[in-house]
Amino acid sequence: MFSSKNLSEIEQRALEKRRFAVRMMVIRLLRYFFICLGLTGGLYILLFSSIFQIQKVNFFGLDDQQYPVFVDREALNNISNRFQTEKHSLILFSTDKMQDEISHMHGVKSVTVMKQWPHEIAVVIEPRKPICRIGDKLVDKEGEVLGDVAQNMPVYPEVVATAEAKHDVLRILDTIANEQLNIKAITANTRDDITIIQNSGFNIVIGNTNQLTLKLADIKQIMASELIAGKTTLDVSAPKSPIVR
Repeated sequence: MFSSKNLSEIEQRALEKRRFAVRMMVIRLLRYFFICLGLTGGLYILLFSSIFQIQKVNFFGLDDQQYPVFVDREALNNISNRFQTEKHSLILFSTDKMQDEISHMHGVKSVTVMKQWPHEIAVVIEPRKPICRIGDKLVDKEGEVLGDVAQNMPVYPEVVATAEAKHDVLRILDTIANEQLNIKAITANTRDDITIIQNSGFNIVIGNTNQLTLKLADIKQIMASELIAGKTTLDVSAPKSPIVR
């Protein structure tokens, strides 16, 4: 049997244990509270303070002197001004969203958006490049109308073709873009009578877009030979049997 004194000691120990448990629980709660407070404060500083605030948008790829650039500069300036007048966190910034926005602008072929820590965005734009003119409009290899021809621009071949043959002509122009053929114009009444007219007046009859590699090889070989002396036309519409006349 326990004496009243022993029971009192047991109760006192139990009370001390309960008090200790309460103190430890309070300490843990305070510790968790301050941890959460620190994390919240740190997260707020990272996301909403000026430490990683976007201050500048840099655009690259628009200063190619070889080709006129028809990218909408006003739209790009509006994007840049938006980030200078409003507070945006570089951490929360979506490169995909801006990339999608710029890729739909006139004159843009492709775009890459990157974060430049801690305060800037880099936007690398590949503009569409004109390869010919149709009337007074410059057109790229995909048939996209880029803008008007101006006096200070390079001279581009003129395309005179039916709607049916236009994309075939553009394909040929893109294929021979790096060849020194001095092209003045390309004509096509149908898809099977595509003809290159050189600045000298010499004609190169391509025919259609079939076997373009063989046709181009014939053109390079024959145009570099004496076979065209005194002639006005090279016909490679049948590449295995080209004709000079």
